[in-house]
Amino acid sequence: MTGLASTIAVEGDVTRLKQIELQLRRMTSVFLEAADSIIIRDLEGRILDVNKETERVFGWSREDVLGRRPKQALPTEIQYQADDVLARLQRGETVRNLESAVRTKTGDVIPVLVTSFLLTDDEGQPAAIADIVKDVTELKKTSALLERRNRELQYFSSALSHDLAAPARGIQGLAEALQERCREHPDEDVQEELRLIQDSARRMQTLIVDLLSYARLENETLAAHSVSVAAVLEQALENLHAEIQRTGAQVTSDPLPTVGGNATQLTQLFQNLIGNALKFCRLETPCVHVSAARVEAGWEFAVRDNGIGIENANLDKIFKPFQRLHSQEVFPGTGLGLTICRTIVERHGGRIWVESEKGRGSVFRFLLPAD
Repeated sequence: MTGLASTIAVEGDVTRLKQIELQLRRMTSVFLEAADSIIIRDLEGRILDVNKETERVFGWSREDVLGRRPKQALPTEIQYQADDVLARLQRGETVRNLESAVRTKTGDVIPVLVTSFLLTDDEGQPAAIADIVKDVTELKKTSALLERRNRELQYFSSALSHDLAAPARGIQGLAEALQERCREHPDEDVQEELRLIQDSARRMQTLIVDLLSYARLENETLAAHSVSVAAVLEQALENLHAEIQRTGAQVTSDPLPTVGGNATQLTQLFQNLIGNALKFCRLETPCVHVSAARVEAGWEFAVRDNGIGIENANLDKIFKPFQRLHSQEVFPGTGLGLTICRTIVERHGGRIWVESEKGRGSVFRFLLPAD
């Protein structure tokens, strides 16, 4: 029995060894064939091994780099990064997505993102360092191309809006002059047609103004300062004074915090949201309340109204450009006001959304970082 037990034990050990060997082969295959460059270093920073992608991207052979330090492959101006990363790793930290650059064997410098972490032994003690290096050359090129095209589009929209403004004013002026000349010989059909021309010209001018605002907003550098939201709200209400007087609206607010941001843009944000609340209110006196609550992610603001509300199917649609839910005759506008609101909030590092029910008012909420 003892001999049989020993045989079974030996067979069990052999089976476990085969399983371990299989796992090691799989891990080696993953290491060698990984889509990103992987570098294994000792705790002093010397290279122990690299995978095939490292050889392909940087042109080094495995033999070229064994025993060397990655610092030798870095451009001179960022060689300090290697020392800093090593020091952080030796303190037990993990370095994630560090923007850096590497010099290839041919002398080219390519941008990379580096994630470095410690590998531990069976007892949890540091044994080696693993670097995952992602070549982001194509990503950088694509990003630069998108930025250039975005700037061109913004310039185009700004120039187009500016160039359209003059003929729009000219059309309206001519229509007014013709209407004045026709007063002596009234013709109801002609007067109605001239009125339609004037209305169209006014709508075109309003659209041009909104397009210019949107283009400027996209181009403007966001200079962030400490901003009193109470002061911003006061300025927005002053800008809306005539409309508040006309509608008899009641606008109230809770105590509001100070945030980091651009005062001009935040004023426009509140002005657009409150202006919509005044416009989309049919039967009752408009009532708007502004509040703020401290949450983990920052400050959550709410602009609550008693207006006509929004159907659930349209809650996401309203923030998209030119997405109007009502005809021009019922509620005039360009469909850019809430798009501008969303752009302002996102440029401040936040997000905006709406809670509403048709016929029961809306609450527009937006989150801004505390700092």
